[in-house]
Amino acid sequence: NVIYIAFSGFGTSHLYLTADGGQIWIPIGGDLPDVPVNSLLIDPLYPSHLYLGNDLGVFASTNGGLSWAFYSEALPEAVLAMDLSISPSNRKLRLATHGNGVYENDLLLPETSGAGPLEGLNALRLYPNPASDKLYLEGPEVFEAELINSAGRSVRKSIGKTSLEIDLHALPDGIYYCIVRSMGAQKVIPVAVTR
Repeated sequence: NVIYIAFSGFGTSHLYLTADGGQIWIPIGGDLPDVPVNSLLIDPLYPSHLYLGNDLGVFASTNGGLSWAFYSEALPEAVLAMDLSISPSNRKLRLATHGNGVYENDLLLPETSGAGPLEGLNALRLYPNPASDKLYLEGPEVFEAELINSAGRSVRKSIGKTSLEIDLHALPDGIYYCIVRSMGAQKVIPVAVTR
């Protein structure tokens, strides 16, 4: 049910995410430059590691698109990154450019300190769902929860330490998405608000 869409053009977000098979789309390209996006690659071993090719080069994210960093070391300046792929034999990122040939670079490795961030988010408890007045979360040692409405706008944002309570009183009924972030990882959970 998780799908990413990359957009070319100017003046809009260039990357969107859905966690419900395409019913509601959330923009996640906020800190990417406003240039056309040509390709997106998800590392199959570490799905929170994304690589994006645009008209300036390659950008990488290790937190599912929450934040991006320029990943174009040793590439020509402002190279048009047209296609990205992974070489499975040596786990290298391969880049096909427009007019500058093909390049290869190492894939990013996950952080290895203690239990990984994804393990912490996999133990997350969110209840009740559907909810009416309050939403409760129990999770990793420190985490952030953001509630997004069906138009893709943030309506609540809180930081918790092992537990968190979100007040839903002023929100209209409907489907929301709770994006939980911890240590560079994120999880998206659909939430129904009904009264």
